[in-house]
Amino acid sequence: MRFSRLSILLITCTVIASGAIAGAFEVPPITPADFAAPASPEAHWIWTLLASEVVAVIAGWLYLQISERLKNSRYIVAITAIKDAVAACYQEYVRAIKAARTDGKLTIEEKNNALNMAYRNAVQIARTRGVDLLKIFAKETVLRLIEKYVSESKLQAVLPPPLPDLAP
Repeated sequence: MRFSRLSILLITCTVIASGAIAGAFEVPPITPADFAAPASPEAHWIWTLLASEVVAVIAGWLYLQISERLKNSRYIVAITAIKDAVAACYQEYVRAIKAARTDGKLTIEEKNNALNMAYRNAVQIARTRGVDLLKIFAKETVLRLIEKYVSESKLQAVLPPPLPDLAP
């Protein structure tokens, strides 16, 4: 797990503040003088205020961290659904057409059909994984991502596989 500089600073401040708060609320031994005069309530309100501010800052920071992780996990599920839809469309539709042709090329209409098929599959796959794809990305963005992953898969098919790392 990687921590940003801000999170390390917040954790450090929290530790320092909790030490100061804990030191401020140490209970001294009870003496007869404690029963003679009541404790001053003015001395404790500042520590209570400080403690509540520290708790509010920590709670806000945790909320931002958790919401960011949930947001990122939805994006990851959505992008994975798009990639899986492109792969499924290629296996179900494009591969059969390319195998039947001598030149292995698709017509413009077949490319559009493949794009629409991949789009429908992506929405359906994301929905089965608990994510509404169209609430995360606009339709145009999904179509552009499909085209991007199609071109990336074409590049990977053309390029040779990477060499293994020979470093010890």
